[in-house]
Amino acid sequence: MYEYDWLREKCLRPPFQWELRFYSLILERNPVTTTDDQQMRLSIQISLLRDLRESGDREGWNSLIKQIGSQSVVMKDEQLNRLSYELCLSSMFNFDYKELQAHLNSWNVNEQSPEWVLRKSGLLAECNELLQAQELLQNSLVLVRRQLQSNEQSLLLLSYESALMSLKGHIEQAISMEKDYGQSWSERRDTEVERRQMHRKFTTDWNTEDERFQLLLTVPRQDFRPKGEQPSFDFGRRTLSFNTREDTDSLTAYAFLRFREETGHPFRIHNITNGNKAVVGAVERIAAYSFAWAVVTFARANEEKAVEAVLSRSALYEMNASTANELCQSYLDALRRTMGELHAADWYFSKSFAGFSAEVLPLLLSQLCCKCTLPVLDELLQFLLEVYQSDCRLYYKRVGKWTWRLINAFTKAQQSERIPIFLKFPLLPEETRVVHEFPDPLNFLSIPVEKPIPIAEVVTGTESVFIQATSSSELRLSALGRLAILSCNGWLTREQDERLGTLLWQDNFIIPANFDRTISLMLPHPAEINPKEIIRTLLLTDLQERAIERKTSISDRDFLLDEFRSGVFHEIFALKDIPVLLLIFEAIQKRLVHHFMKTSFFNADSIARRQMFQLVKTLTRLLLISTEWYPSSSEHEIMERILDVLRKSQLTHPSLEFLWAKKCNVTIDVNETILIHLFMGSYYQKLALYDTAILSIEYKEKDVMTQEEIQQLLTLISQQILWRNNEHLVSAINVMHEAVRLAPETISSEIEHSLLTGLHCLEEESKSTEIDAIVAAVPKGELRVASARLAHIMIQNFSAGNIPIPEVLRHWENIYNCADEFSEIRNAVY
Repeated sequence: MYEYDWLREKCLRPPFQWELRFYSLILERNPVTTTDDQQMRLSIQISLLRDLRESGDREGWNSLIKQIGSQSVVMKDEQLNRLSYELCLSSMFNFDYKELQAHLNSWNVNEQSPEWVLRKSGLLAECNELLQAQELLQNSLVLVRRQLQSNEQSLLLLSYESALMSLKGHIEQAISMEKDYGQSWSERRDTEVERRQMHRKFTTDWNTEDERFQLLLTVPRQDFRPKGEQPSFDFGRRTLSFNTREDTDSLTAYAFLRFREETGHPFRIHNITNGNKAVVGAVERIAAYSFAWAVVTFARANEEKAVEAVLSRSALYEMNASTANELCQSYLDALRRTMGELHAADWYFSKSFAGFSAEVLPLLLSQLCCKCTLPVLDELLQFLLEVYQSDCRLYYKRVGKWTWRLINAFTKAQQSERIPIFLKFPLLPEETRVVHEFPDPLNFLSIPVEKPIPIAEVVTGTESVFIQATSSSELRLSALGRLAILSCNGWLTREQDERLGTLLWQDNFIIPANFDRTISLMLPHPAEINPKEIIRTLLLTDLQERAIERKTSISDRDFLLDEFRSGVFHEIFALKDIPVLLLIFEAIQKRLVHHFMKTSFFNADSIARRQMFQLVKTLTRLLLISTEWYPSSSEHEIMERILDVLRKSQLTHPSLEFLWAKKCNVTIDVNETILIHLFMGSYYQKLALYDTAILSIEYKEKDVMTQEEIQQLLTLISQQILWRNNEHLVSAINVMHEAVRLAPETISSEIEHSLLTGLHCLEEESKSTEIDAIVAAVPKGELRVASARLAHIMIQNFSAGNIPIPEVLRHWENIYNCADEFSEIRNAVY
């Protein structure tokens, strides 16, 4: 067994689980009678320590280290070094930075042992002890070269020299970057080219071996499944095949990580990276087997991209809430341990493993939020508050995603209950970059369509926000942004609402942080102020200026068009404005059409079509609410030109066509238009059809379509859910949710049957599996959220009518009430 263990270690291969069981059985069964037996047993136990650490078995590791400590055997230098290195790595795996430094300080390495010099120097570099590591490597390198003078072709010594030179070079590069940031390391002269050529000649070059691993791990992962099914020649028969070969792709990843560990080379020293692309490939391959090892690896590399590879949606789907809670608690404790080791002055470039952990682990916790239970979410929220209040908060560069995902993991009711906690988060100046790293948690709360009735009692913490809004010019906009969110959600009292209105309108209108001008339409205002008229005038002026602009550039988001859409929704425009708005629409349309069929680097065609679609939806809603407007001859010509461009661009909107036909007293075949958009329409024409269904339901009194036509359209959409072959399946489900909610009388037995059958199939089809990539897992999650909402509203309707609830809806009820489901699905119905 000792020989097998030695060979396995040299092959850089971890043991399989069944091998670990055999190790334990053999060690328990065989008595130790001689000193040699004791030494072999100890070597095997130290190997097992490594294996248990890598597999994440902390209890097994603690038990074994106690056994080793209770033995009376005298350790050799090699065993002492192995144990010391293992203790250091174990501390690193536990993110115990203080313990790691203590083990490093107590570990005395002989400079004549280059193998251990490499390993200790690498850890010193990760702890920001660069000069100590450089000195240790330099002294050992001198001793190795002395030995090479008498035996210049020794493969062992040449391989040591190569690894020492490589690690020393990376450390010196980090030192030079720290001392003289303006001088590029690539411009420095390599004085040891001759030695590197010697290493390549005798195939002992460290970089060559490392590059071979990186080449294998930067290619896409090979699909490895223990078994699979394939259709056979005979109808209705399938062939089951079993894969008995080794998962060589994962074994390569293990070998790479062990190779780096054996030679002491970190993936990052200060801001100098080495092999981070291979890190992503390696952790992706081992995450399913050695999760703890994968996490500590991307933390040491400070590699954000690896987080998604380790904890993808498909991987999370298989995880239950209990496991997610344990992982969250574990890595939350890790962040607490490393928090005391951070220094505020070094925030810009993290220089140690503690700093790297502060950057990457919040991203891991943000992805675990969607599986955690409420008590753990509250613990995460409390620690997030501590981070925001800390002097070292700038270390946590990726805390924005954590904040966003954590806030959205709470239900609406839970968010409301935690408003006093959210208000404890410090306000930061809007004009500083810090705001983009540390968003206000309240910014992630949704704004309702209609403002609720103000509360009766003052929420704890709101008065301090008023003080900040009036006493600090630096925090004024951020404080007003908070108050705007609180007001829109009804979390201010009437008296506080009045004070907010006075604050906002004391000097024209002050736009709160993170909002546009149309937010004033939902906020309080003095009695003599008419926000609708003010915003209408401002928007018309800005839109007219936009219409006469000559520039043709385009941006991903157009805030003025967003304000225009919001203004139309709040019905701020009068009938006399429609002729002007049509001219503006035509001018903006010409600018957007200019970008159609362009293949520019900035994807101008896609952006322009998306903005045109949003503009068409806005125009449709404008005409829908303007029932008393009838076009003049000139307005008729403008509208016809607009529609002609939309038809040629395949961006027509059925509701717009129907409304315009009624204005012109022209008969149009509604069913034919619906079928063309549904089965022959472009991407946006299909979306426009679903928008038509929503508008027909919301504005039933406007008679966009007759009741019979609406029911025919809903029948076609429900059939899309039944067939599930539509690229806009989520949109179709959302339409039917609104139909069931707002117009249950339109749901015929045929529609109901299609919905129930579709939901039955989606129960399985919307599940993520461990082989799903992001491109498959995310759409499945969106489908599951939409399906849960539809099932929930159908259950409410059945219950209201005292009708027995179908079995398929009971299944969906169990899904969105299951604690192990994603929070997005659980919260979708609450």
